[in-house]
Amino acid sequence: MGAAKAVAALVLLLLVAVAVHVTEVSGSSQTYYELLEVNVEASPKEIRRSFKKLALRLHPDKNPGDPEAHDKFVQLNAAFEVLKDPKLRKIYDEHGEHGVKEAQEGGGNGPGTRQRGGFHSWQYYKDMSLYDDEEDVETFAQKDFWSLAVDSGDTWFVNFYSPGCSHCRDLAPTWKQFAHVLRDAVGVGAINCEEFWNTCQQLHIRAFPTLLLFHKGDGSYTPYRGRARDIESLTAFVERHLPPPLAITALLTPTGHLTSTLHRPLAIAACVSPTTDAETHECVDLALRGKQYPVLLLRRSEAATDYEVFHGDLHPSIVERWISTAKHSRVQTFTPHLFPDLLFDQQFTLVFIDFFAPWCGPCQQMLPAWREASVATAKEPGVVFGSVDCHAYADLCRRFTIHSYPSPIAYLHGTGTPTPFHGNFMSAGALRDFVQATLHPAVIELDAHTFQTDIKQSDEHLWVVDFFAPWCGHCQRLAPEFARAAHNLRGVARLATVDCTREKDLCRQQHVRAYPTVRVYLPGRLPRRVLPYRGHHAADWITAAVREHLPNKVKTMSGLQLDDAAASSDALLLVTFGAPWCRPCLEFKPIFNHVALLLADSPDLAPWTIEFGSIDCQRYRFKCNQLRLPHYPISILFIPGQGNIMIEEQDPEALMRIVIEAAQEAAPPPAVASDGHNAHDEL
Repeated sequence: MGAAKAVAALVLLLLVAVAVHVTEVSGSSQTYYELLEVNVEASPKEIRRSFKKLALRLHPDKNPGDPEAHDKFVQLNAAFEVLKDPKLRKIYDEHGEHGVKEAQEGGGNGPGTRQRGGFHSWQYYKDMSLYDDEEDVETFAQKDFWSLAVDSGDTWFVNFYSPGCSHCRDLAPTWKQFAHVLRDAVGVGAINCEEFWNTCQQLHIRAFPTLLLFHKGDGSYTPYRGRARDIESLTAFVERHLPPPLAITALLTPTGHLTSTLHRPLAIAACVSPTTDAETHECVDLALRGKQYPVLLLRRSEAATDYEVFHGDLHPSIVERWISTAKHSRVQTFTPHLFPDLLFDQQFTLVFIDFFAPWCGPCQQMLPAWREASVATAKEPGVVFGSVDCHAYADLCRRFTIHSYPSPIAYLHGTGTPTPFHGNFMSAGALRDFVQATLHPAVIELDAHTFQTDIKQSDEHLWVVDFFAPWCGHCQRLAPEFARAAHNLRGVARLATVDCTREKDLCRQQHVRAYPTVRVYLPGRLPRRVLPYRGHHAADWITAAVREHLPNKVKTMSGLQLDDAAASSDALLLVTFGAPWCRPCLEFKPIFNHVALLLADSPDLAPWTIEFGSIDCQRYRFKCNQLRLPHYPISILFIPGQGNIMIEEQDPEALMRIVIEAAQEAAPPPAVASDGHNAHDEL
């Protein structure tokens, strides 16, 4: 009996503790779930639906007579910010509001959200979730997006939007109908970039709406660039990019130079152009059945090195995926019979070799990016991507001091000097940029003398200097990013390195105490103002930081000023249009100024001169509506007497190329009198 009383007392104590915890959770008698009127098992979509309904009813704009409306809505918004984020929701469920506050104060905000500390207008909440009521449109959160749209192996067409964007709201009815029409063919989704900005930033979303088609199986995507956004145009785009039935051809007859024991013969001869997925699975499975240790060779041509060896699991779907990607790649396979002699072959300017082992997991993870990079650099003459199997050819790899896998190493023609790749080997873009930087280096190497003459004794140019040591791991990882930043800033800033193992006195004089140390030397006066760079060791961060210190060539304009300038000037006028709420517009602003600096004195525009402006479309909405702008940011080039050109490009090199080509194709500007008469009138 005493034991039963003890148990009952313990249960009562636990119930009291739970009640106290629930009360402490929100600082009131209601939990976050109760505030949002959902149960604890509610899905993210149910939470967003309920919040939107409550926000429209309880917003202070709709309750001007309630003195507590503001505080109530702040509490409601805080509950939503936590429960919409899987990470913060888990912390809240386990530790209550106190645990969430600790996580946020410690930098633990959810990966896909931005804490605002306040709330938006009523109209914002009216438009915040354009697709939560549509069953055929998957409304992604951060975690859902990467697992469903990118890594699931299905094809997805995703709409990246902002609730404040009128073009996004205009597209919504069409997108819902389109999703219903194609619901059995592809996944159709939407993601609110106001809520999940990190996801949009990782994908370089710079305008709303942005429509990306994610391809089945490999995480790659194709942007929709059409001006028309009707169901017929969207459907035609998807149909063009759906993969055709896989054609597996008769490939595999071993030849004399294939000496590795891994190159066991396997012929796939019966499976030519199967018409359905089921037939494809069946024929690949038949080809593999009965082979104890088969290895597949995909031969793309009769060239001795133009083939790839399959090292994965012999599952039909995996083999199909390998064939569909490998048949388009330019990766060649090298053996001791051909390597290293090819390093001195006249037809090659750069040989990029992946030293790998078939059993190495990271090597397999690198392969898709390696193949994609080989295709992306196809226009570079003499660049070859190759692979060397260090399991089959261990002596060759020992000769080249290969101690870990994968080891991507570039060799410039005729030198045999290795340049190891230290970046993200799962990024095709990083591999491509490394090739470009190796072939066309944009980083200047400084010694004590050139540092003195170019930086200490001259106030020209903005310089960014990386003081490093070759043995430093962080320096090695920074190097490809620094080279990318140098390429991004070519023409407006000079990026340089100082090797502190060779220039010890210089580094000591500059008080360099850690590697890498990056400093920005501003132009305009001596001694120069020196700023330490403390941002991330990433090209985009370095580029953005430097652009903040460039002189401004762009004039802020009103709608009337734009009309006057376009009507009265003899110069080209390049204007960017954006809005304060548009995050891509804010990111494009320094890029546009960068372009302005490069174009201002460009001889390629002759005989034209050029001026630059920017328009705030929130303030001058009438002007922007008059121009029928499809989205923000966007640029327009006004050519005196010859109309204008709308430019959607935000890449600085592409934007410059369009402007220069337009100037060269346009009729020349009105001739300027050269007899001095005009000068006399002005005087």
